[in-house]
Amino acid sequence: MIASPSPGSAPRRRLRRVYRLAAPGGFLGAILLFGMCLSAYEAAAEAWPSRGRLDSRIRTAVYSDDQVYRLLGHVGYQIDLQFEAGEYFIGLGAGDLEGLSFSAQDNHLFLKPGATQVRTNLTVLTNRRHYQFDYVAGSRPPDPAREEVTYVLRFAYPSAIGEDSSGRPANRPSGGVPREAGDTDAKLRNSVRAVNLDYWYCGHPALRPDAASDDGIHTRLRFGARSEQPAIFVRNDDGTESLLNFSMDASDVILHRVVRRLIVRRGKLAGCIVNKRFGGTSERLQSGTVAAEVTRSTRSARP
Repeated sequence: MIASPSPGSAPRRRLRRVYRLAAPGGFLGAILLFGMCLSAYEAAAEAWPSRGRLDSRIRTAVYSDDQVYRLLGHVGYQIDLQFEAGEYFIGLGAGDLEGLSFSAQDNHLFLKPGATQVRTNLTVLTNRRHYQFDYVAGSRPPDPAREEVTYVLRFAYPSAIGEDSSGRPANRPSGGVPREAGDTDAKLRNSVRAVNLDYWYCGHPALRPDAASDDGIHTRLRFGARSEQPAIFVRNDDGTESLLNFSMDASDVILHRVVRRLIVRRGKLAGCIVNKRFGGTSERLQSGTVAAEVTRSTRSARP
């Protein structure tokens, strides 16, 4: 059993078990690190595609030319990489090309392992973009309980919602933009946002989330279906803690803000969830509400 000091106590420099958390529906990996739980260690930020709401085997990732995407394959299973309409496969490069089997049709690239054990980087070139992947595959059958198998990976493109692949506003032709088009762009920007997956956990294993992520506005946590959900606090600058309100989306806990550090408590157990990519503040929707489809109505006071 791992000793779990209170998040409010001074950390001791010794070997500590620190868990990197996956995005909701992603694969959970545990690693050992030397140093303090909240050290400034910078890890490679590979993106785990988000699973679909209706079927976890259908996943989506927001495209960026600076992002490496993680793919988990299984012998006997293929992954369908689905690009946007009109985009087609040109070529593929890999560190272990013999360990891969692939074919293409229209805007689809079908990828499956060509050996019982594969671990390689992978570059896919299309007529419009290049994609970087970290591909791992093995002979072990996928575990349905962990929902780790991927049938389809679809990409959402920032350029289709008024931004380039780096998140900057895309160039628009001169002239006025119809009001309806501007409203549609704003809605799409709110609905398809870059997801931060760089979350880590330390503390008592019983409180560890299965997954954690944020989109710059909301933080999404997922705890085990059979575990009792802990109370969630934010650590303030003065060292005090404040209890956070939340809402539920299916089995996910939705916090309507993004912070650097969350404290989870249940009885005498405690743990800490760290956002390694916290930028100093969270964004707000233009509506000033918790979701783009929610509007705020102000009524004048009665005389």
